Amino acid sequence: MNNPYGFIYVTQLPDGRYYKGQHKIINHKTLDSNYFGSGVIIKDYIKAKGTDKLVRTIVAFADDGDKLNLLESAFITDDDLNNPLCINLDSGIVTGK
Repeated sequence: MNNPYGFIYVTQLPDGRYYKGQHKIINHKTLDSNYFGSGVIIKDYIKAKGTDKLVRTIVAFADDGDKLNLLESAFITDDDLNNPLCINLDSGIVTGK
């Protein structure tokens, strides 16, 4: 896939917590390396502590928005949402859990 539409990722916080999400790619050269998530908790963390110690890992790419939404809803599981280390508040755009 030369120019994917977006990707699924995990952002690891230094305290062991994590955030899973999707991102529509804006800059294909850098894959938006400064993007770590848009959830309430991850945004609050970044505002308070910055991004220096965050690690983002891309786990999948999608070539359109529908596929990206489906990937995200499958990637954020009920096990994640019940895990105290997961800072996602829901399972993503498609299911709205």
